[in-house]
Amino acid sequence: MWGFVRSLLDACSGWVVLLLIGLLAGTLAGVIDLAVDWMTDLKEGVCLSAFWYNHEQCCWTSNETTFEDRDKCPQWQKWSELLVNQSEGASAYILNYLMYILWALLFAFLAVSLVRVFAPYACGSGIPEVSRG
Repeated sequence: MWGFVRSLLDACSGWVVLLLIGLLAGTLAGVIDLAVDWMTDLKEGVCLSAFWYNHEQCCWTSNETTFEDRDKCPQWQKWSELLVNQSEGASAYILNYLMYILWALLFAFLAVSLVRVFAPYACGSGIPEVSRG
C-alpha cells in the first residue's frame, strides 16, 4: 500500500508544481497591476488617508462622492493642493506638471537601475554592434 501511495505522489508532483507556479504567476501579475496603477496615479497626487491607495481605491470609502463626482474626492489631493494649497491657476498647473515630470524621471531611473542589476544583458539600444576587422 505504501508503495502505491508513493507512486501516486510521484505521478502527481508535476501537476502540483504547475499549480503552484500558476498561482504564483497570477499573484505576481496582480501585484504588478496594482503597483502600476498606484505609480501612475502617484504622478498626479496622493491619497491622504492611505498613501498606498491609488485614486480609485482612495475614493471607494468616501460617502461624499458619487460615480459622476469621483474626481472631487476630498481624500485625494493633487500635488499643488497638498504643497501650496492651490487647485487652480498657473502656479498650480506648473507645480503639478513639475511633480509629474519628477515622478516619471524617478520611475524611469528605477527601471534602468533594476535592469542594470538584474538583467545587464538587456541594457542597450537593441541594435547589435557590428565589429569591424
